[in-house]
Amino acid sequence: MVLVDSWPDFSVLLIVDRQRSETWLVSVCFCKGPGFASNIEIILEFVSEISPPQYIVGCTSDVMDALISAHQSLVAPFDEKIVHKSWPFTSSEKWIQYLITNFQSVLIETDDGRPVAWEFQQEYGAVGMLLVNPEYQRRKLGSIVTRTLAEKMTKDRQLVFALVEENNDISIAFHEKNGYVRMPFKVSFMEYSQEAKENIVNVKP
Repeated sequence: MVLVDSWPDFSVLLIVDRQRSETWLVSVCFCKGPGFASNIEIILEFVSEISPPQYIVGCTSDVMDALISAHQSLVAPFDEKIVHKSWPFTSSEKWIQYLITNFQSVLIETDDGRPVAWEFQQEYGAVGMLLVNPEYQRRKLGSIVTRTLAEKMTKDRQLVFALVEENNDISIAFHEKNGYVRMPFKVSFMEYSQEAKENIVNVKP
């Protein structure tokens, strides 16, 4: 399916593969410049009712920045109590509070204070725990949160990086779309437990 913002003189062209509606989609988008970014938004709203794309490729960085800037006013300070109540995964509230209090974080919420998207900086420095409310997905809020968090870390003179599992193609594509570059090495984690160490030492042959 090919969509344009006007005909025959169009400024935005979007190509969507509707036959792949059961999988995550990549829509190819061509835009004349950042001044026409709002036209992309209009087309995407229409497409979301038929075959919603999750990723857009083909746009230049200035066009993507224009799309993100249109939503910058949505960025709000973190209300950790709201996040605690809304967090859908099993996790310690004290740990989440520790991350919010000691590291960089970004939250987007509605006018009535409902959190719809957020991301934390992890204790080891990487960005992560990105979450977008399903009701608000496909509105580029994930990109807004990720880029805003990166800007905050950059201003704080911190290294901006993310750790993604090598088989998580969707997350890899998302980060690369938002300016990340894949590095030619892998990172591994090992947990150290003093209690486990003492148990090993006390084992008799």
